[in-house]
Amino acid sequence: MSDPTGGDVAGEAPGEGTGGPLHLRRWTMTTGSGSERATGSRAAVVLAAGDSQWEGTAESAGAIGALFDALDAALEEVLGGRVRLVAFDVHAIGETAAADALVELVIEPPAGASGERATGRYPGAARHVNLVAACADAYLAALRALLADDAWAGAMAAAGNDRLARVRAQAARSAARAELDADAELGSADWFNP
Repeated sequence: MSDPTGGDVAGEAPGEGTGGPLHLRRWTMTTGSGSERATGSRAAVVLAAGDSQWEGTAESAGAIGALFDALDAALEEVLGGRVRLVAFDVHAIGETAAADALVELVIEPPAGASGERATGRYPGAARHVNLVAACADAYLAALRALLADDAWAGAMAAAGNDRLARVRAQAARSAARAELDADAELGSADWFNP
């Protein structure tokens, strides 16, 4: 799970059924202090696999909590709920403020999962000089491990195909409306003629 000697420990397990591994296309975070706001951090993520893409946003009192909540929100449709974080450890690999952070964590399937999908523990680990990036990579490694489990076979493809079907249907409706408008070629006075 980890390599304290300096090797990259981000999970390499591929995503399944979508034409490519699940990866974090981009993430952004804002964090700060202020007694006026109940939440101090906001996160937004874009996950992708093959032609499918999932987005999530979240607010939380802490930066890492907001990041994990945004990742959960992005994949809630895929997993049928939010995974449960059951272990989370952060270690500095070095003695300076610029030391790498080694993040190790474990997730379990969403509480609403049933049958074979309801069991299992999935570890993830990552090392990075940026603590937030290490946390994102470790969480994503654990999510990849869960999705690579035989019990979850097809979950990403089904959710990706459902989303793609909705996008294509919306595009077809828009194209049909545009086609009707183009065929109409009525002058303003034609509306009043029988």
